[in-house]
Amino acid sequence: MTWRKRILETAGLEAALREIATPSMSPTIRPGDTIRFRRNRRSPHPGEIWVFHRGPQHIVHRILWVRPDGSALFKGDACHRTDGFIPRRQLFGPVSEIRRGDRWRPANRRRDRLLGLTYSLTRTAAYLAARRIFRLGKRLAARVE
Repeated sequence: MTWRKRILETAGLEAALREIATPSMSPTIRPGDTIRFRRNRRSPHPGEIWVFHRGPQHIVHRILWVRPDGSALFKGDACHRTDGFIPRRQLFGPVSEIRRGDRWRPANRRRDRLLGLTYSLTRTAAYLAARRIFRLGKRLAARVE
């Protein structure tokens, strides 16, 4: 990538394209998919998929909650834990499109945000319930012995 392109992307004057390498947002965004996003100063909304930076790394996850100060709680759809609240200054911008194969499709439509939030939160709730049942089973087994 040229320095000119990087400057235009950072300033929000040009859209950025990035290939996704990890399955943290599966099934919404799979490894090998390409995303298009642009720096944006607007306020994020729950359910949207945004890019934020943590050090030199850009991370693409879903917003679960937004505080009045603009910081947002992020979580990957396929992850069990959240990323914590990310300060507004570290938010880059929302994902506008996702390409799988040769087809681009819009991201962050109202229906997609609702389905994504439901999937992400249900997956976490199931994980926490299974973990609690496992721990309870271990305690009961210890009592029987």
